[in-house]
This record gives sequence, structure tokens and C-alpha cells, in this order.
Amino acid sequence: MAFLSRPNEFTEIIGHNRFDYDETFIELGKSKGLNLYVGGIEKANEMRIKVDYVILNHVLEYIKNPIIFLKELKKILNVNAIISIRVPPLDLIPWGYADGGKSVW
Repeated sequence: MAFLSRPNEFTEIIGHNRFDYDETFIELGKSKGLNLYVGGIEKANEMRIKVDYVILNHVLEYIKNPIIFLKELKKILNVNAIISIRVPPLDLIPWGYADGGKSVW
């Protein structure tokens, strides 16, 4: 999950924060100079982050309650923020794409 400050007309990113629950992934990214944090929406809320652009790339299919998740996400959005959401095609869902109950939300 990536939270970005506003991209300009050249899609140049002014600043960004990324969140994940995999501590090994976080440490690897930090060693390469990335702004990474362990956690998700709850961590962003705790840090009082406000953003203009959110990327959810194959995240919602792992969320038990996407409505609650999106309401929590709304708390960190600035006015006129943009959310980019990508999910797998619906025909993959019956194959058990969900995470077997490991979802946080």
C-alpha cells in the first residue's frame, strides 16, 4: 500500500510512504533508502499522515471488510485526494484468492 503526496503533471512524485506487514521486506526497502513502515492504515492514522494520492495494488482482495477498510482510509485523505485501486479479475476469486482468514480488517 502506498500513500503519495501529490504527483504533478509529469507524474513526478513529491514524497511517499509505503506500508506493509512483512518486516523483512520493510528492512530490505529501508536499506535502499525507501520510506517504509510496518503496518497499514492504522499506522498511517497513528502517524497523522494526510495524503493526496493512494495506490492500492492488489490489496482489497485480502481485506475481510473492505467497507470498514475504505472508511479508515478516508481518514488520511486530503480533500480532492485520488485513490487508485487494482484488484484481480472476479473469475480468480472462486479459486480461493483470499488469504484464508489472515486479513487484518
